[in-house]
Amino acid sequence: QSKECQKAAWPTHKTKCKLNSRIRASTDPDAAEAEAKLKALRTFTTKHRPTLAECGARALGVGGDPSNAATTFFCVAVRERRGATRAELAYEVVDAGPASYSALPPRVAEEMQSVKEEIDKINVGQRGCDGTYFVQLVDYETGIINNAPVGFKKEDAYDKPVPFREYLFHHLNNGIVL
Repeated sequence: QSKECQKAAWPTHKTKCKLNSRIRASTDPDAAEAEAKLKALRTFTTKHRPTLAECGARALGVGGDPSNAATTFFCVAVRERRGATRAELAYEVVDAGPASYSALPPRVAEEMQSVKEEIDKINVGQRGCDGTYFVQLVDYETGIINNAPVGFKKEDAYDKPVPFREYLFHHLNNGIVL
């Protein structure tokens, strides 16, 4: 990335990073190991971001109803693949689908909603998006969580009923990056 791109992305990155750090600090006593695992999960998320964004938009139906992003996020449960040599194969998906903020502990839900509002200011106010939703990857064995905000435009969001789960599992579990 160029320095200009990095500067433009910094407000979003900083906000997301604070959220992930606070959640991690409250859930994992072994911070050094957790940091290394979070870094691997972030890299995996980045490699698969286009697929995660597309499947999240389809799962949440934000193309048909952008307000769905206010109450739900796209949750992807993963498991670490020990010995994987490529970042895009570091995890395998074991489950995925929409999740409600109301199912989270209140403090975590409030924090995510607060961060979403901050990122919405950038996505809606500066980038011309219709909203933001979260893709949350959870390593269900360790509890490590990576929240990735996704800005969307209603006209670009997928609202047709398609088997997003099969698409997601196929691409992520086979290391297919777009």
